[in-house]
Amino acid sequence: MQIFTKIDLDLLRPAVQVIVNAKQNDKASRFIQAHLWEGGQTFTPGSVLATFRVLKPDGTAAFYDTNENGDPAITISGNVATIELVEQVLTVPGDVAAELNLYTGTGEKLTSFTFTIRVQASVLNDAEISSSDYFNVLTSTLTQAQAAADRAEAAADRAEDLSSGSVKSVNGQTPDSSGAVSIDVGVLEVNNQSPDAEGSVTIDVGVMTVNNQSPDENGNVNVQAGVTSVFGRGGAVVAEAGDYDITQITGAKRENLLINSWFLNPVNQRGETSYLINGYTIDMWKTQNASTEVSLTANGVKVVQTSTSQPRILQPIETVFPAGTTMTVSAIMKGDGINAPKIQIRNVFSNDTIFIGDANNDEWQMVTATFVTELEGAPIVALYCSTNNENPPVLEIAAAKLELGEGQTLARQDVDGDWVLYGIPNYAEELAKCQRYYQLYSSAAARPTALADYRPAMRATPAVGTIAIGGTTYYFADANL
Repeated sequence: MQIFTKIDLDLLRPAVQVIVNAKQNDKASRFIQAHLWEGGQTFTPGSVLATFRVLKPDGTAAFYDTNENGDPAITISGNVATIELVEQVLTVPGDVAAELNLYTGTGEKLTSFTFTIRVQASVLNDAEISSSDYFNVLTSTLTQAQAAADRAEAAADRAEDLSSGSVKSVNGQTPDSSGAVSIDVGVLEVNNQSPDAEGSVTIDVGVMTVNNQSPDENGNVNVQAGVTSVFGRGGAVVAEAGDYDITQITGAKRENLLINSWFLNPVNQRGETSYLINGYTIDMWKTQNASTEVSLTANGVKVVQTSTSQPRILQPIETVFPAGTTMTVSAIMKGDGINAPKIQIRNVFSNDTIFIGDANNDEWQMVTATFVTELEGAPIVALYCSTNNENPPVLEIAAAKLELGEGQTLARQDVDGDWVLYGIPNYAEELAKCQRYYQLYSSAAARPTALADYRPAMRATPAVGTIAIGGTTYYFADANL
């Protein structure tokens, strides 16, 4: 009882959208047939080892090449890779990020662009099955295993050359005058050692290489505590900015639960470049008092408090999360050299919880923390900075993220110490998300009168009214939280 979903994976460029639909808690029944392409031409990987890597909505991961029974979970024929979706891939409903990894015996690795497995929740969940990390591949032996396969293939090719009537040599032995060849019991080589004149081979107790180091003449290998290199650096490696972040470990970045949080190109349906208001400014973000000014700049959003209180913008999250949910919040912010950037999470703790930035400086910094919710609720994320009650504080914000799981996948630091995002959000997709809460129309007649007629669908029956943008009157529908 097996179901096969056929998809196309172009290894040269990402597809517009690749989605595989599956059902929660199915086991040994759902397979992906991935047709591999290279810019529209078929891509045949040949002799490779393949693994499958996924990141589930709850933050757990799977990385495997065999199923729970130890049988191969991935087979490749021509340009088609058939992948079994093991049970742990389908334990959590929602969108699962997935990719196919291909390894060669020389240490090369080729990874498909990420695609989505959309897991539909079961009507009645299998209560005894819980989601966890699933690792079922020996990554440390991939190169050696593939190299052994390549040597076996080469040996087969050599054996094929020994066809009748065309024998030149066998294991280095040429035929005598009668055409007979003395064969050393079929041995070609052992651990890269060929037989001597008597057919003997010296074996180094099975060792071929350790960390790519071959044995010396005495069979000894100089081992550097198991490490040959870290991020391409050999010897005694000192950790540098950007080493071992969560995206390098899991292979995929997680969904941002915040909407419109890339502030260098934000959705701004209300059309102003500066807001001094107690209410919504750019889409999804609002202030708490009329003395807070929010401006759009080339570096992101600048928040200035015209009084001595804290400048603050916040976004309510619509989704309610259960108590005990692990989440990570992060933002790239810059203070004014006096007041420290901060993030505040509300409504999921018995008391408000505040995470403080590294320093009261005027440099861009990552403010981040992982937390576990104490209460069931919908979080409210507030970005602000402290105040010394003497100077009106100034806060600049480039980007922010709220995600499930441990560790931030918002950005990484490059060798110069600058923060670089793991991909910039698609503006059209962010606009569609914002229009669930706020929409503009050129006339009252163009604005729907029934909730079911709004496209995209709005969160709730909206309040309606007019707004002037650049001297033009627009007709809005407002369903903000």
